[in-house]
Amino acid sequence: MVTVTKKLVTEPLDNSRYFTFLALIGLLLPLLLLFVEKILLPYPALIEEVAKGLVVVYMVLKFGQGGQRVWGALVFVLVFAMSENIFYFLNFAQQNSVSLYLWRFFWPTLMHLLTVYFMLLLAWRDRRWIIIAMIITMAIHFFYNNYFVFWL
Repeated sequence: MVTVTKKLVTEPLDNSRYFTFLALIGLLLPLLLLFVEKILLPYPALIEEVAKGLVVVYMVLKFGQGGQRVWGALVFVLVFAMSENIFYFLNFAQQNSVSLYLWRFFWPTLMHLLTVYFMLLLAWRDRRWIIIAMIITMAIHFFYNNYFVFWL
């Protein structure tokens, strides 16, 4: 039987475990969010930004140290965007629209990258700023989903 002590929970993880765990979260989170968005609450900007904000606060900032936080956020957001883009690729492949998929791959990845780093930047020194950061990133995500996508 394995016991978890308070020391294990609060001390930073070593690099390999830290980055692997963030990559797994980035890979699996879109699957969970897809279910939540389709079944429970159809507001992707709200759901995704709250989920990414929680990962930034509870995984990136709590377990990372210094520059490791920046790289951890990068690993998380790129794997998150890639995982989300797989769903869109399956949809665009059925429509034989590879060029549209390439645009769809680039812009959302950039949007997710900017929103996660914005949350990280605001919450780095004081985690209470994460609420304001999430509200701003929800607005960015909402604008992207409802206006920018139609320009492509």
